[in-house]
Amino acid sequence: MPSSIFTQRHQDFIAFIASVRRAAGITQVELAERLGKPQSFVSKVERGERRLDVIEFCQVAEALGRIRQGYFVNSPAMVADDDPAARALDAPPWHTSCGFAASDPAQPA
Repeated sequence: MPSSIFTQRHQDFIAFIASVRRAAGITQVELAERLGKPQSFVSKVERGERRLDVIEFCQVAEALGRIRQGYFVNSPAMVADDDPAARALDAPPWHTSCGFAASDPAQPA
């Protein structure tokens, strides 16, 4: 089995993170500042040179405003209609590649 960093699923994941960041109008520098990390950290993650662990992913999601009260935000009921990052969250293949349905990210498909 190849290292997960070289899989299509990982490539989809990092593209997802970058698209949410861009859709939110946040630069790599701004995200890095929110995380207390250098800009190179964000760049390496988005280029696939550095893997995020679960805790780091949650910190990134929180810094991007994608976690509220302990839940991942991507439900229309939880996000403003004009939130471009919310639209990025609903775009496949993110949900399907991780086994979650776009209509209910908390439930396995």
